[in-house]
Amino acid sequence: MLANAVDEGGRGGAIRLGLVVVVGALVAVVPPACGDPVTRGASSEVDFADGSPLPFGLKQVAGTLPIGRPAVFDEVPLAYNGNPITTRSLRAAYQVVGDDPVAVFRAWARQLKVLHVGSVHMRGGDGAGDRQPWLQLNGGGFSGSGPPIGDWVDLQLWTTDGAPVLLVTVQRYSDDGPATNVDDQLAAPRRPNAVVGNSERSSGDVLFVEQGQEIRVPAGSRPLMGTVPIFGGTGGSYSVLSSDDGRAAVKALVDDAVAGNANGQVTGPTSSTLEGLRVTHASFVIGAGGWSFDAVAVQADGDPWATVYVTSGAD
Repeated sequence: MLANAVDEGGRGGAIRLGLVVVVGALVAVVPPACGDPVTRGASSEVDFADGSPLPFGLKQVAGTLPIGRPAVFDEVPLAYNGNPITTRSLRAAYQVVGDDPVAVFRAWARQLKVLHVGSVHMRGGDGAGDRQPWLQLNGGGFSGSGPPIGDWVDLQLWTTDGAPVLLVTVQRYSDDGPATNVDDQLAAPRRPNAVVGNSERSSGDVLFVEQGQEIRVPAGSRPLMGTVPIFGGTGGSYSVLSSDDGRAAVKALVDDAVAGNANGQVTGPTSSTLEGLRVTHASFVIGAGGWSFDAVAVQADGDPWATVYVTSGAD
């Protein structure tokens, strides 16, 4: 699960209902996770390392290269007592080029002190298999049974058949909240075998699959990395694309999903401008027992193409 404001420990009596999390009077739609990646020289085509400041006081860590432009956007991931709650969100992916990927991950974790997350635990993969991240850290967002406060964060480091990939997601619910305390007691986290490939894909190729339904790369787009098998219920993926037309790409992804299953609920595409970034956002959700995905495209003046982030998950 990639951008959800509830941790898997189920704080506050949280219960998972399909792709929905309920905490007291709070209902959160679980954002999807995506795909199969790693970078095909996105940063060699366009250098987003300069001129792409991150929000919330965060900074790009040494030893990383952005895979496309980081996405900063507003979304409504949940409601409390029937009232929609808007967050300022960050979604970013980095190729880890430093000699010590674990040290790079820890550097990211250390700078979370500028956020309001509360206590979070750094951990390695959850099991013996390889379909899991090398390192991960997530949590924050909820305050007992009340409305969410502070920040929710998710960091994941994945091995690939090339350089490792670091995925960063932050959602800000309020400017205040508990201070961040990162518990890091890992000595030598096991490096899983790579499950993320770098085979070239283009328009019409499969981007991700959930519950047997294939979603394909839109026309005018190409993956900048393989699809990462992020855990999101029984499925889950995370992908980053470049696209000649970000809005058209987001709409094509939704249309592809609807063509395969007309029972899905579609939100968007909606377009807006945020601090010079043109943003298009849409989601597709099949309720209890189904699957969902979320897509956001961002492009600034001077960018030769839009960066599109796609995350999926299944119940």
